[in-house]
Amino acid sequence: MSLAQINKKIHAYSSQELSDNLSTVLDDIRDILNLGRSSDEQYYKNHTGRELFRKLFNFGLTTELNDIGDDYDAGFRPDTITGLLSSGSVTNLLTEALEFILTEASENIITN
Repeated sequence: MSLAQINKKIHAYSSQELSDNLSTVLDDIRDILNLGRSSDEQYYKNHTGRELFRKLFNFGLTTELNDIGDDYDAGFRPDTITGLLSSGSVTNLLTEALEFILTEASENIITN
């Protein structure tokens, strides 16, 4: 799934649907951002993250919004992705062809 597809899903969600699917949405976004492509980070900040933060705010899901851990501007664009990536930490080990060979989800991973 691409960030554009995730963005469309977020846009279509009702408050209850977003609340019910938030964990999956965040995991899907993390999977993409953990690949480390700057184009994905920019798309997330300008579109997917903006839509997610706007919907969470407008639906009154402020606890969930704050749990992501990233500040955002007046237009709901996330300033960083560090909070998102550190919550539910997932480390992916990839081959040179960017194929997953190991995914580790752990609160005990130390990264530099």
